[in-house]
Amino acid sequence: RNRLPDVDIAIQLDTVAHNVEALDRRELDIAFTYLPFGSERAPRYLRIGWVELGLALPADHPLAASESIARSAFFDEPFLTAPRSVNQPLADHVYRALFGQADPPNPVELNDVGGRFRLVAQGVGITGVMIPTETANDIPGVVFRRIEDPVPTLEYGLVWLDEHTSPTLSSFLEIAQEIAASQHDPAIDRLAFQ
Repeated sequence: RNRLPDVDIAIQLDTVAHNVEALDRRELDIAFTYLPFGSERAPRYLRIGWVELGLALPADHPLAASESIARSAFFDEPFLTAPRSVNQPLADHVYRALFGQADPPNPVELNDVGGRFRLVAQGVGITGVMIPTETANDIPGVVFRRIEDPVPTLEYGLVWLDEHTSPTLSSFLEIAQEIAASQHDPAIDRLAFQ
């Protein structure tokens, strides 16, 4: 906003799939997304950074006593999930990173993903979280734990379509590239995203 004061930035929260579709309809100029995502088009992508995947557990769960948890320890736990149809490529990636396979062994599919922490607190199951994005708030009855090495991660960045470029979008991307360069973490380049 300081560097482009004449540009009106409007933030729209939605699923990755809906945002990619909105790009195609020219309702959005650019969108943040996690990788991987599905698209019939081939949007351009600029990596901004990554988040660590961890777990949300009931505070009284036996695994809550550990600071980090081995995958084998939570493999058979009831795992609260969003409907795969929300973003199948991303869901597959997350489950492979957490469980080594495209499906959690004991899934509990939710209709209301927004209420998942309430269900964790009630002991219905555990769920994946993004560290630090989702773990910054204190939620009664819920603890957040890291997963032992190799640390599962999720990459995110910006997507846009070349045919929709404009001087304003080019200026925005220039600033984003500066931010991405300042955030560069060589360790992420060594990670294999499946």
